[in-house]
Amino acid sequence: MSDPFDDRMRELARAARAEAEADLDVDGALDAVHSSTGTTAVALRRPRHRRVAGWLTAAAALTFALSAGILFTRGTGDDVVTIDGSTPSSSQAPIDALLTVPTTATVTTPATAPATTAPAVPPPTEVTPAPTASTTTDPATSTSSPATTAASTDDIETSDWRDFRLEGSGIPGSCALGAAKCTQLVHDAAGHPITYEPTARTLTRHGVPEVATSLPSEFGDAGFVLAAGPDDVVYLSIAPAVPDELAADVVAITLADGDAGREIGRWSGVANTVGDSSLVPTRDGLVSVGCCGPDTIRPAPDADVLVPWLGRNGEPIALETPFFVVEIEYPALTVNRKNPDGSTRSWTYEPAGDWMSRGMPNLTATFDGGFVADELGSGGSILARGYADGRLDQVVLGPELVVAADADPAGRILLGDVSELATQFARVDPFANGAAQWAGDVTIEPDRSLTFDDTTDVLAGSVVEFVDAIAPAADVNEIRTVEIDRRSETEWTATVTTSNLFDDSVGAVRWELIIEQVDSRTYDVTAGRATQACQPGRGHQDFTTEPCV
Repeated sequence: MSDPFDDRMRELARAARAEAEADLDVDGALDAVHSSTGTTAVALRRPRHRRVAGWLTAAAALTFALSAGILFTRGTGDDVVTIDGSTPSSSQAPIDALLTVPTTATVTTPATAPATTAPAVPPPTEVTPAPTASTTTDPATSTSSPATTAASTDDIETSDWRDFRLEGSGIPGSCALGAAKCTQLVHDAAGHPITYEPTARTLTRHGVPEVATSLPSEFGDAGFVLAAGPDDVVYLSIAPAVPDELAADVVAITLADGDAGREIGRWSGVANTVGDSSLVPTRDGLVSVGCCGPDTIRPAPDADVLVPWLGRNGEPIALETPFFVVEIEYPALTVNRKNPDGSTRSWTYEPAGDWMSRGMPNLTATFDGGFVADELGSGGSILARGYADGRLDQVVLGPELVVAADADPAGRILLGDVSELATQFARVDPFANGAAQWAGDVTIEPDRSLTFDDTTDVLAGSVVEFVDAIAPAADVNEIRTVEIDRRSETEWTATVTTSNLFDDSVGAVRWELIIEQVDSRTYDVTAGRATQACQPGRGHQDFTTEPCV
């Protein structure tokens, strides 16, 4: 049951921070706190189960409770259980041992680790490719089952983005329409926002800890972020080595804590600067997709890899996260999500409004096994949200021309051209409550270990999809990342970090989980621990079980 007092306090907290960050008055900031009411959907959305003891509530309550030697946990009802938290349990040591990645494990961070057995195929949204010769992009025509098809959406009306759940993201910068050198924003597969400010040539990974580096002046002030690749490497187009060339160079730059700003690769003349093609991620690297050609499958199955993915050691590395292939039979669009285990999920629909089949749609793989598509129409961004069960929602943003800067893996979008938050990106949730969530509860024990209700009823196509289902949903202002390390053939360590909290003491909370595969689509949590990092000046900055002040 929702607590009206808690809800009201959360709204006031949003308003207070919006006033400080966006230079708004409290009344104006409160006007920017909305619930999702304006989405016109192709199919009805199932409500997301939100446990009362959410991330934010637990983090805020923990500061007071631990200082008093008491930890309160709230169940699905209104009952409150009091637990003695003054002395850590002796069971902490075994949890530490379980959460230590074995030195013999193959670590892939961040990655959606493939299952060791072939995943089941839940018709009609997930299909397994036929046994054909491997290609760079695995064309969608190799699938053995038809895609999920949504009905025509001509009747979808424009929705005012202010009617959705929105909040200042805390990520500085803006991207006003018409500005040639605005702050750029992308997300890596784990959900970390990455910004590039081309005038100052500052590349920043907004995580815990934040990682920033300044790039050389020779890169010029018209650089552009192309992709966040595996192993904390970011790919940018920069000024060509030969002046006045129409093709720019591409560089690979490290952006890891303790290893940021190194150039580990450079490719001359592969990035187009006149807008007639773009570089698109595939399993092996970036390939070119033309803007205006007749190709119905994009990227083309035989497209050459122009920029291969590199690890931070400079060696080629394969993408172990989803990528996309689309089929265009205007006005229909088929989105094929290519998963690391070789399976494909497909959705066919007609994008709402006057969409333009130019180049490759902007596509983001979501944690829950779906996608967010951002297409530009005559009225602004046309957003589509595909879910793993085949459902699909659409939204046309308006009423004025609004263009999404990027989408994150949680299914939210970020806007950089809104006057209401001129100094930071606004995070908007146009598809709130769209994904089904696990309905069980999690108990935080006195030693900060986590006890889960039975999770074997969650059917997931990957470890990331499973973790996304059992972890509390992030609030619209929060940044949630999911990183996976393989421990063995059937076991993984999952690290779920939620930062940018509305709390003056706790800055971020983290769950470290040991996940074991039960069968092809079922997983279980065998151990877990909750830690937290404090706000600056309010205690420790590392993730520990110690309270903040």
